[in-house]
Amino acid sequence: MVLKQSFNNKGEIGKKGEGIVRSWLKKQGYIILPSSLIEEGGAPMLTGEHIKAILPNNLTWKEKQPGWVEVKTKSFATLHEKPPHRWEHGLPLQHWNAYLKVQELTNIPVSLAVLELDTKLLLIGSLDSLEKGKRVFYMEGKPHIFLNRLDNKNRSDFEQWYSINLSLPDPIQPLARRTEEQGSAPTVAQLPLLFRNQCAN
Repeated sequence: MVLKQSFNNKGEIGKKGEGIVRSWLKKQGYIILPSSLIEEGGAPMLTGEHIKAILPNNLTWKEKQPGWVEVKTKSFATLHEKPPHRWEHGLPLQHWNAYLKVQELTNIPVSLAVLELDTKLLLIGSLDSLEKGKRVFYMEGKPHIFLNRLDNKNRSDFEQWYSINLSLPDPIQPLARRTEEQGSAPTVAQLPLLFRNQCAN
C-alpha cells in the first residue's frame, strides 16, 4: 500500500490524526483547548521551579468535568506473540511518565486516545486503566511502554472502542517483515479464531 502523498511522514500523519480526533470529540459534546497547538518553540510543557512535563494534546471539558486527552495516531497495532500474548500499542516511557506527572500535578485525569488507521478504530483508555497491564521493553536503547489493546482472553485495557467513519490517511507500512506479516489487529469478535493456534489457554 502506498502512502498518500499529502501525508508523507509520521509528523504529518500525527497532526492529521489529532485533528480528526478533536473533531470527533467536539461531535461528542466536548469543549477543547488544543494544548499541542500552543507555540513554545517545542512541545508544550507544564513547568514549575523544579518541574517539567510534556502536556497531553488536549484539555477537554464535558458537563463541566475537565480531562486531558493525548492522541496517538498508529498505522496498526503490533502482535506480541510471547506471554502475555496480545495486540499492543507502544509509546516512549518518558512520555508516559510525563502524562502521569501532569495527571498528578493538575488532579485532572489523563486519557490516551489511539487512532488506528488500518482498522479505522478509535481506542480510548484512562492512564489508570492502561497502567494495569503495561509492559516495558527497550527499543533502540530507549525504554518504551506497551499497552494491552486486546489479549487472547478478549480483555483490553482500553475502556472505549469506536468505529471512525471518516477519511483517514493510509497506514505507513512496517519495516520489519514479522510486523508486516502479522496482518491487521482483530476486533473482539475476531480474536478467538486468530489466537486459537498461537496461544495456550
